[in-house]
Amino acid sequence: MVQIISGKRITEEKIKSAAKCAVSAIMSELPEEVQTVDILCYVLEEAKLVVNSAHIKL
Repeated sequence: MVQIISGKRITEEKIKSAAKCAVSAIMSELPEEVQTVDILCYVLEEAKLVVNSAHIKL
């Protein structure tokens, strides 16, 4: 299936692949004892704030 986001097309496979890579990168930065779903979700919420305030050039 193809997703249309902001007028751009991307396959669901690419989205899932990017999400897995992002989660792996985040987990590699966290100490093992805090690698929990709650901590990961919190980090992702913080990342979303960073993305929303970033000046991304296309």
